[in-house]
Amino acid sequence: MRRRRLYSLVAATVASTTFVTTAFAATVTTAGAATPGPLAPSVTARPWLATDLTPAQRANLLIKQMTLPEKVDLMTGNQGDAPYAYYNAPIVRLGIPALKMADASSGVAPRGWSLLDTGQNATSLPSMQALASTWSTTTATNYAKVVAAEVLEAGQNVLLGPDADIIRQPFWGRADETESEDPTLNANITGAYVNAVQSQNVIADLKHYLGYNQETNRGSGQNDVVSQRALREVYALAFESVVKTADPGSVMCSFNKINGEYSCDNALTLRNLLKGQLKFTGFVLTDFGALHDTLKGLQGGTDMETGTLTVYDGALLAAVSNGTASEAQVDQSVLRILTTMFRLGVFDRSYTPSAIPVAAHDAVARKTEESAITLLKNSGGALPLSPATKSIAVIGADANILAAPSGAPWVSPTQETPVLNGILAHAGNASVNWVAGNDPVNAASMLEASSMTTVPSSVLTPTNGIGTGLQAYYWDNTSFQGSPATSRVEQQVNYDVGFLTTFGLWAGQTSQVPEPPVTSPTDQQSVVYDGKITAPKTGDYVLDLTGFGQATLSLDGNQIINMTGADGRKSNAASPVLSLAAGVPHTLHITYQATHPFDSLEPGTLLLQWKTPASTYSPAIKAAAAAAKKAQVAIVYVRTYEGEQRDRVSLKLPQSSNELIAAVRAANPNTIVVLANSGPVTMPWLSSVPAVVETYFGGQEQGAALANVLWGDVNPSGKLTVTYPTSDTAIPPGVTNPWATATNLNVTYGEGINVGYKAYDVAGIKPLFPFGFGLSYTTFGYANLRVTPAVVTAKTPVNVKFQVTNTGVVSGAEVAEVYVGLPSSTGEPPKRLVGYAKRTIAAGGVSAITVTIDPAGPTNPLSYFNTTNDKWQIAAGTYTLYVGSSERNTPLSTTFNIATAV
Repeated sequence: MRRRRLYSLVAATVASTTFVTTAFAATVTTAGAATPGPLAPSVTARPWLATDLTPAQRANLLIKQMTLPEKVDLMTGNQGDAPYAYYNAPIVRLGIPALKMADASSGVAPRGWSLLDTGQNATSLPSMQALASTWSTTTATNYAKVVAAEVLEAGQNVLLGPDADIIRQPFWGRADETESEDPTLNANITGAYVNAVQSQNVIADLKHYLGYNQETNRGSGQNDVVSQRALREVYALAFESVVKTADPGSVMCSFNKINGEYSCDNALTLRNLLKGQLKFTGFVLTDFGALHDTLKGLQGGTDMETGTLTVYDGALLAAVSNGTASEAQVDQSVLRILTTMFRLGVFDRSYTPSAIPVAAHDAVARKTEESAITLLKNSGGALPLSPATKSIAVIGADANILAAPSGAPWVSPTQETPVLNGILAHAGNASVNWVAGNDPVNAASMLEASSMTTVPSSVLTPTNGIGTGLQAYYWDNTSFQGSPATSRVEQQVNYDVGFLTTFGLWAGQTSQVPEPPVTSPTDQQSVVYDGKITAPKTGDYVLDLTGFGQATLSLDGNQIINMTGADGRKSNAASPVLSLAAGVPHTLHITYQATHPFDSLEPGTLLLQWKTPASTYSPAIKAAAAAAKKAQVAIVYVRTYEGEQRDRVSLKLPQSSNELIAAVRAANPNTIVVLANSGPVTMPWLSSVPAVVETYFGGQEQGAALANVLWGDVNPSGKLTVTYPTSDTAIPPGVTNPWATATNLNVTYGEGINVGYKAYDVAGIKPLFPFGFGLSYTTFGYANLRVTPAVVTAKTPVNVKFQVTNTGVVSGAEVAEVYVGLPSSTGEPPKRLVGYAKRTIAAGGVSAITVTIDPAGPTNPLSYFNTTNDKWQIAAGTYTLYVGSSERNTPLSTTFNIATAV
């Protein structure tokens, strides 16, 4: 067996798609692209190196020379032995090269590798959700080519991406890493992505298979209770399509259980469905710690354990040696791994690190974000901004930092243009005044309730009476024993230790809130906060503590909150209603003990929230409104904090964002709201502001792309890939907030096949913004819909032909969307996306568009999954076609009939 190395605490405990920072970083001084090259010794000694043989022939020649320990070794990763996300070391005796695996889909994350010119920095591309918002496979191809090139430039040969998961519910903290709520859109984007990556001799790893749709309890046995029909029509469909169209070299099994069995141990979903019915030929590797049972994993169809050594490695070798496990099944896994490596050129290419072409790749990041930015509202021509604009107030505490997800997908950018920088660079002679107005977000912001917001720093005063915030005292134990290890002023009570805040190289990079002074990523501490709180308006207030652990709050010496806490639970406790007078300070004393972790990756969090009288504005908000009043235009930039390992408690914008927007709009009618979020957000101020722009998590050129859109150099063409509800509760039946059911590991997928916009249609719920929505600086008209051929059969490609006219005065790109309603006998929702086309049309121009629907296509566009005979089936009956600019705006419709079912 290869030499193994003991894990660090971080490597041993993380349960993610992965981040482990190794103990060394190889500084690379070589240059030049990775080039094909022979791997010694000669083909005569190693006939499997002959490139004129098929991948299967080469793999069969090689496996005959492998010992059982070497076979098991190939099935077991070497986490921590090299500067990569996952690593499978070479088997030198046989010339088997290493598998050097890179995180993640939106760029190459820093995992210890280092290049001479850029260190661990790589191009931070917009999120995968932003990529899908372009609705362009051409953009997806160009994007993926950049990622693959940088995988090679960092000397790696496997990419742990893309992600094809469905955004099932709007609270999902990891929505930024995947594309949409629709399997067809996911399939198209990830299919183009996989093809582009693998064309460069990089193995793509399609993840996370299967039904991975929430973070809450993901490492604690969370179990999807989901129907077979929903699995096939919703959750496996993108995987099925990509297997058919792009032949991914690898698939990653997920953390969760599926109907009672862990995904990586699940023979029904892996061996029977993925490898059997879907005919997947690559190999299955695990997410970090997602494999649970040696025999079940082997028999179920997991080919490689990565991240941990606890289930395969010595345990698997012993099981085969004593006859408990089958060597024939080991051989099946080994052949899948070897055949994939041969097929995608890993044996035949020298993966030599080289320099990243920073400027060229940065341009792709900017162009992608320009195409992704989605205009949600534009009343009265508020946008684009006029060159005559002479003064701009930029408002928002996080305008000076990139909006990026925390956790495994974070990429250390080669350069950065946050929103503030982009506006400053584009403003020309206009004066730009930046005022914070609120406080920066951090991981604790994900716990804000819909009816509350974090108590802002500008109403808090530390005990020393200087500045804002509270005096904080930190102990390196949970019982306040001894003297505090650290004392400092914290702007707010938004304590967070764990995966999103103190793990990995992303710690301190995705938020401006200082990390707690821990000595290791999972320290459990105790903290005391002291100071004063001053209400900005007379009225009734409620204070609230929420988090993981136990805490108390005293006001003017009287304890009014006692949050007792419990392991594995988010706790909270509220004060009685407090009648507070404006301008009167009250002594505040808070104690916190991280004694009740939610899980091993979330040892401690505490958030101080409050509920205020209506129209209560903190001093910071009042200052922002005053600055806005003096400017011609106010741009309010607000964002969420999202990332792996935690779901959001509510859809509300955190950190007093709603109050900030309302106050600024009252001061200046020319208020532009710029959003940076992944999951949907609610917008109680929507009717009052003239313009809203969605930027998503926009990568390293977020600010430059936004500025180009704001000033009209780029006409926005992005469209939403998720439905935005009007409130936290105006979501379809069957979907619940994961925090509401966190004490129950069983998650019932009660909505069945009605996911996303389909569920809103079935339930008759009007969304705030529908799936596929996005405005332009021009307008488009739809006309002349017709279907050919005249007689449609279940085997006939259907050509949907129509015209789109640019009815405005500037050139623009439109995404024309085609939906179909199946016969009522199928029990399908009213509409499903079956195709789309993105066209740039000159002002006054007309584009004739044809979208072809192939009944036998990889996304089964006209089929439903018949669980009686376990196959896709096309029903006889009437099919209704809908064409338009979003799922809820389809001005064209027609029908066609299929006489005979198939």
